[in-house]
Amino acid sequence: MPNPPELKSKIQNPIPPELSKKRSASGWLEHYTKNKKLKDGTIATFPRVEGHREPEEPSHWYWAYKYEEKTPIAKSANGFVTRAFSVPSSKVYSVRYAIASHWSISDILQLLKSC
Repeated sequence: MPNPPELKSKIQNPIPPELSKKRSASGWLEHYTKNKKLKDGTIATFPRVEGHREPEEPSHWYWAYKYEEKTPIAKSANGFVTRAFSVPSSKVYSVRYAIASHWSISDILQLLKSC
């Protein structure tokens, strides 16, 4: 499914980081790294970045789209379970825009599943 026309024009102008960090009904983005033990015994952090790791640079992190879902089998007191979906770094700006525009969770997941 192609991106909506309004999204195509906004991808080049990413949403400011302060908007993407706010949690809303449509979910939020989180970045993370992974530590792996190499064959020589050293521990490396991935994705590899030379120099300083920038907090808002998509290629410096692995990204996850997270949202809360109400379910009767939840073990939390409020009845919600947090779900996560991996986000390729090429779609981080698109997902930030979708979250800031208050797209529904299903629309954002459909955006992530599209090519």
